[in-house]
Amino acid sequence: MYNSNMIRFRARFSLPQQKDILFFEQKAKISLPDDYKAFLLKQNGGIAENFYPKSMFAQEVQNVSSLFGLHVTSLYYGDLKQNYAKDTDKSSDLTYQYYSLQLLYEHPESIILIASSLISYVLMSLDPEHYGRIYCGHPHEGEEQFYNEERAESTSVDEELAYVGFDAFANSFTEFMNSSVSKAEYEASFS
Repeated sequence: MYNSNMIRFRARFSLPQQKDILFFEQKAKISLPDDYKAFLLKQNGGIAENFYPKSMFAQEVQNVSSLFGLHVTSLYYGDLKQNYAKDTDKSSDLTYQYYSLQLLYEHPESIILIASSLISYVLMSLDPEHYGRIYCGHPHEGEEQFYNEERAESTSVDEELAYVGFDAFANSFTEFMNSSVSKAEYEASFS
């Protein structure tokens, strides 16, 4: 598990129970990594006040401002793809973000959007090839905006995601969370 003392979160949703995560996985037909499920049970996302993860593969540092959580009320409110309680903060709801990624950018069910900042998104692979791997980027940074499943059949997950603007960042959610650096190091990465 990640070092929770280094990163401060302001919660947006109440904590889910194990059964809520299982319900989400069953409805979405996915299986989340254990370290990510532990995070949802302990923190359930929120506004990150000082989270600057550094890539395990390059010198890139991100400023991640929001990690998504399960809004339990909306989770049980009818069809996960369409019906949400009117008071749901959709921008922070993991369920909403999961389906938005599929509908807006045509990503497959094996990719889940777990966090964002003002300029980038954080994806997690649920594909067996790189299960749990974290990617950062934005569709406007790639050669194309839309994931192409036909092309993806002849490339790796890493290659296809790079093609649509996302680079591998960490091998697991725990590695991603533990990679946080100071604000000064984040700011120095721009020079």
